[in-house]
Amino acid sequence: MKFSRRILAPLPIAIVAIALLACKKGGSPGEVKGSCDMRNSSGGGSKMCLDFHSEPNDRVRAICSPASGYSLNTTRCDTSSSLGGCQKGKITNWYYSSSRHSSADDVKRECGSDPFVAPGTQ
Repeated sequence: MKFSRRILAPLPIAIVAIALLACKKGGSPGEVKGSCDMRNSSGGGSKMCLDFHSEPNDRVRAICSPASGYSLNTTRCDTSSSLGGCQKGKITNWYYSSSRHSSADDVKRECGSDPFVAPGTQ
């Protein structure tokens, strides 16, 4: 079955929203309990990796699975090549060069009112 890019475009955003609501309580923005690497996914045009600042629950683990094209890790995202991140509560969304983001300014616009996090300042 072939999906159009228009349908898949909001997929990473929906996953981030679900992940924000599904993480267990606890943790501080500086500590990382795990990450979900979404850079190998073909949906949406964004290349992202999410750092979880609280322990991901079973729903997040199911979403961030190889079956979904993602990789759940026990370490923080590798941000050495990231453009920057957005601190969204207990998750930091790291963005990498893609058809949707090519500069730190693109990421800052993506963050909206959420704090921008420069690579290497985690």
